[in-house]
Amino acid sequence: MKPVSLTRQPGQTIYAFPDKETGFSLADWNEHAVEVVELDAPDEGIYRASLDETKSKLWRFFIGANQPANWNESKGYFPLDSDGAAIILPVLSSVDRRAIDGVIELFVGEIQPVTINVFDANHNPVNIESLNLLLRIENTDRSFVVEYQQAELVVAENAVVFIPTIQLTEKAAKYRFGLRSLPNKTRLASGTVDIRYAP
Repeated sequence: MKPVSLTRQPGQTIYAFPDKETGFSLADWNEHAVEVVELDAPDEGIYRASLDETKSKLWRFFIGANQPANWNESKGYFPLDSDGAAIILPVLSSVDRRAIDGVIELFVGEIQPVTINVFDANHNPVNIESLNLLLRIENTDRSFVVEYQQAELVVAENAVVFIPTIQLTEKAAKYRFGLRSLPNKTRLASGTVDIRYAP
């Protein structure tokens, strides 16, 4: 079991649930959801839990005890291969895995959240919260393709966050990505994904 913690407004009900990329469905909420419990005074606003890393290396957390309607209600992540600190959404400045100059770098086996920021030609942020988005990652001959539909993405202002699939990061490889708005498939961002072995 991995101890995790986060700091939020006191008095909230918070539950963690294993991420869908490791094969879990919100339909199994009652079986797998774990309460993240607020500490007593004088430590109000600090929430802690112990999560089973054998179930998943990545857990999402939600506000409320009831089964969420969809994954977009997630407020953040607990990556269990890190120090147990929560990653809070929106993640405009808190995630160190992001597309920089059109390149996303990941280690083999890594499933950390990745942020792609969208800017216009003058390098001004573009608000994409109202758009219907599609993120496509593929190799050069298109024999390997991963697509993330709108419901699988977390969008905050000019940023979109996705979780790499296990299939994407299972070996060292290079891919290209494209983020588009539907239905016209207008390109918002593009670049490469470099999967490499950790040093």
